[in-house]
Amino acid sequence: MPAPPSPERMSRLVGLIYDCVIEPSHWQLAMDSLRSSLGFATAEVAVLRLPDGEALMAWTSGIPPEWIQPFQEARAAGLIDLWGGPERVRQYPLAEPIVLSQAVERGRLDGNPLHERFAKPFGLSDLVGMALVRDADAVAGIGLGWAHGAITDGHIAPLRMLAPHMLRALTISRLMHTERQLTQTFAQALDALASAMLLVNEQLCIVHANAAADALLSEGDALTMQPGRRLHLCSPRAHHALSDTIARITAGSMTLGQRGIGIPLTRASGTAPLILHVLPLKAGELHSGLPQRAVAALFIADAAAPAPMPAQALALLYELTPAEVRVFELITHGHTPTEIATLLGLSASTVKTHLLRVFDKTGCRRQAELVRLAAALAAA
Repeated sequence: MPAPPSPERMSRLVGLIYDCVIEPSHWQLAMDSLRSSLGFATAEVAVLRLPDGEALMAWTSGIPPEWIQPFQEARAAGLIDLWGGPERVRQYPLAEPIVLSQAVERGRLDGNPLHERFAKPFGLSDLVGMALVRDADAVAGIGLGWAHGAITDGHIAPLRMLAPHMLRALTISRLMHTERQLTQTFAQALDALASAMLLVNEQLCIVHANAAADALLSEGDALTMQPGRRLHLCSPRAHHALSDTIARITAGSMTLGQRGIGIPLTRASGTAPLILHVLPLKAGELHSGLPQRAVAALFIADAAAPAPMPAQALALLYELTPAEVRVFELITHGHTPTEIATLLGLSASTVKTHLLRVFDKTGCRRQAELVRLAAALAAA
């Protein structure tokens, strides 16, 4: 089993993940590199339809050609059921690696097509799944097969580090899906987007804006362009979050973490809110056709299904990960850590770690303080 990947290797993986937004076919290279770097036997990034689990898109690594068809047939027949069924799949926290042996009872594997027809004969001892983007009809994420006995937190720690970068890449790829089908290049797709898109430099100066972004800037409701073409978000909280994100991109994308995913933009007019996602451009290598001064692409879309408060405020104010937000919500609804571990398919130690981080980031010491914080944010 390989040693933990070096910082340089992790940085390279991040760059490959962001390149997948610019050129989707690079998911194959990204999965190959992810699998070999982290020591997994197989790796797949996929968009699965719910509730039946049909793969709408998939890139697979580590499975020999003669095993591909048996794997695909077994996945279609048993993957969703193996993880507890559609409703359970919808409950797992986003951007959190879930170890199958910790999430479901051993008896659920017996007779399951994916386990019996592929995982067991292929020599896999466990599976890791991580949902990254999810709605009522589909879930996008990665699945990894393990063949070295028991999985420990140390084995999946690098995956947790990569999770926010993969979440960002899949979120933005989803926004661009239709336009990429209709155009030849990433640059053309950016300008074809119905959503607003801006390219900015290290000083937050706009180096390119598509037509939808120009229209938003003209309104001056959620964002404006100041002298020197400097972008300014009308919400101080959002502008601070964006400035911090760009500063971290400039310093190196590995420090970025969850920042820049889903920054909420309120409008002074009170009309429907917007949501902003930041795609780093410095980390990747596929910049053909893009202004060389740009360090990030900003995607702004209508928040058609905004995250419920206080989760949105929690993630922004306290830099909580999606899994930490989910633990926070369940704790404030009266669930014990043991109950949360069962609900989310996590080990008790992982839930404890998330809870300790929530306490540390929010400055709270007891569950009652978290409840009061949630009430205050919901009323804000």
